[in-house]
This record gives sequence, C-alpha cells and structure tokens, in this order.
Amino acid sequence: MFARRCKALYRRYVKLVWSTALHLMGNRADAQDVLQDTFIEAFRDVAALRSHGALRPWLLRISVHQAHRRFRRRKLMRRLGLDRGLDALPLDALLHPEASPELKSELRSVERALQRATAVERFAWILRYVDGHNLEETAAASGCSLTTVKRRLARAQDLVQAALLGGVAT
Repeated sequence: MFARRCKALYRRYVKLVWSTALHLMGNRADAQDVLQDTFIEAFRDVAALRSHGALRPWLLRISVHQAHRRFRRRKLMRRLGLDRGLDALPLDALLHPEASPELKSELRSVERALQRATAVERFAWILRYVDGHNLEETAAASGCSLTTVKRRLARAQDLVQAALLGGVAT
C-alpha cells in the first residue's frame, strides 16, 4: 500500500520537482540529485503530512531546500577548486531553438544579473518568473514570509532590470 502511494506521488509530481530543480540548479547532475533527495525526504516524511492539499507546496519546499543544500555544496567545491564544470544549463536553453539572437542575448544578461544575486534571491526569482509560481507559492517554497519573498524578488528584479538597461544595480 505504501509503495503504491509513493509511486503515485512520484508520478504525479516528478515533472514539477524536476523542472524546479533544473531551473534552480542550472545543471542536470545537481538537478537529478535534488530530485532524488526530494523524493527520499518526501517518502520518509509523507505520513506526517496532514492535508493532501498541502502536498504540492510541501514538495516544492523540500525541493528548494535540497537545491539550497546542493548550491552551498557546489559553491564550496568551487572555492576549493574541486568543481568539475558539470553540464551547466543557461536560461537561454529554455528558449525555443528559433528564438531571436536578441532574446538569447537578453536572457544571457538576465543570467549574469542573477549570478550577482544571493542564492535565496535567485531562487525566488526563478520560482516566480521562470517556473510561474504565484507569490504565496514562492514564499512557501522558499520557507519565508510573503514580505520577505517580495523583498528578495525586488532585489533580484532590480539586478535584472539594471542588466537589461545596461546599468549596474547596487
């Protein structure tokens, strides 16, 4: 019975968790690890979940938490010179292959701007503007209040706007 429920949970939410992990991590290897760790934690703790309606935001929260863990580890590995340059997935890879060079250039500018943001700001921005979650979902997945997520989004958006306008945000 438990195995059947786990399979159903996985099948229903694997695409959501995968796309979120891939967008947050920017490479397939780390995204795969986030996906696996998310479902391991979910299967371990699913009995504690009180409402099935809370399942989607709960899984998003777990996946964002796992992405943060991986991001911190990847950052440490880079500092130690142990990063092997895995298959990075730039934002412009999300575009249709026939997208204009101008649009691809703008997305590269957005990506450079987001690299200047903190991880929590970048994750919030990606959840909101790439994955399309509403503010409440973004706040819940980020594990913070609506006010805090709005502040994170505003900071990241300032960086993005400055990059697109050719300036530098402070």
